[in-house]
Amino acid sequence: MVRKKGGITLIALVISIIVLILLAAIVISTLNGENGLFTKANTTNYNQAVGELYDRTSAGISDIVIPGKVNGTDNFKFEDLYNSKEFTTYYEIRHDMIWDKIRNIELIKKEDFENNIREKFKEQGKESAKPIVNAITNEDRKISGSRRNRCYNICKYSR
Repeated sequence: MVRKKGGITLIALVISIIVLILLAAIVISTLNGENGLFTKANTTNYNQAVGELYDRTSAGISDIVIPGKVNGTDNFKFEDLYNSKEFTTYYEIRHDMIWDKIRNIELIKKEDFENNIREKFKEQGKESAKPIVNAITNEDRKISGSRRNRCYNICKYSR
């Protein structure tokens, strides 16, 4: 009687296991290494959160400063920003750090944030390092709009 050889040999099985282990090592290092996907995703998430912080607070600062400019006062305080609805909806201060409530991550030191905002305004030529808004008043003299000859939206600016 003749026996047929079938199935996997021991050598083929060992080679298959080694190949699978190598592939698993490559996948794990791709996901978890210093330049891994998880690290890049966390870094991107943090950078996005900090960018959103500055965008939202710029709008919040404008909301706080505009009424003062209309009234002829310039008394912006960061505490007013920190107590505003725009700020408290998304952020909170914990141990002198600004935290993102939605992502539950620590973003930046409160002091560094304030210094960055002041520097931003100094770079724009605002000596007081406070936002300066040209408020719309009844004394506006200049009218400008979109496109040169076809002005669909008319916007007023004060001088």
